[in-house]
Amino acid sequence: NLTKAIESNELKNELTKAKVKISLSSNKEYNEVIPQTEEFTYNIIITNNIEEAQKNIVVTFNMPEELELVNTKAETASLEDIDENGEIKAKTKNIPTNVNGNNITFTINQLATGESYIIYVNTKAKTLSETYEKEISAVAKVTADNVTTSSDEVMNIIAKEELKITQTASNTNAYIKEGENFKYTITVENTGKIDAKKVVIKDKVPEELKVNSIKYKVGTKEQERLGTNDIEIKTTIPVGETLTLEIEVLARKLKNGQTEKEISNYVEVESLSGTQNSNTIKHIIEVDPDYVEQEDPNDNTRR
Repeated sequence: NLTKAIESNELKNELTKAKVKISLSSNKEYNEVIPQTEEFTYNIIITNNIEEAQKNIVVTFNMPEELELVNTKAETASLEDIDENGEIKAKTKNIPTNVNGNNITFTINQLATGESYIIYVNTKAKTLSETYEKEISAVAKVTADNVTTSSDEVMNIIAKEELKITQTASNTNAYIKEGENFKYTITVENTGKIDAKKVVIKDKVPEELKVNSIKYKVGTKEQERLGTNDIEIKTTIPVGETLTLEIEVLARKLKNGQTEKEISNYVEVESLSGTQNSNTIKHIIEVDPDYVEQEDPNDNTRR
């Protein structure tokens, strides 16, 4: 906050030791984990503390490589710009800016006595590839009258969704008979540090199985879907929560005189971190001469 920075007694005391003071902060605290692809802002504050104007001030900011630049903006203000309510009337300024990779340089032509600049560096966290979370650090520097001063280091954590997917079947035998009922249970656990948003769970249940019911819940909230072999569920899984999906199925009558047929089932989970597959479960359906499948007038998959 520019008002606090200008008025801060601590800052004023520190400024007596240098001509130009620099401070760096982020709009995210260290314990506020930043999801990949989310935007956040660094604030660089420059203040002239001596009784003469400073010219040709150069501010450098080496942006962490895990970030990409969105845009920058600068404002200027002094103690005279603070009103009786403590609000500051900052003025937007255009300052020369040079971007060379992750190195950003700002040039302030002149900084009057008691004047402050605040430079907003809006960034966006890149997609993490080799890890689920990464600690990043940033430092800004100001050079005035051939003296370079560094800000304190600002630390943040960026992270992506971390999901653990498992699938089990109530029938653990290799063989199942026509007409036999069993259940697939899929769990998707959020083991990461951020909520998993825009999660899509897909399961194309083998056509040799009839889906009787689909139930799923996140936490204690349970929902039910009509039976279909092409399952797609869109949801959010908060940190520490688990989605549980239960699919009740029945082994159907084999077609074309087959005596046995191998089937396999797995679940595909899409999130902002990418696509993951569960383990695959295989069964072999074997013919049961005594089984007669009842016709369902609403089922077109067997026609």
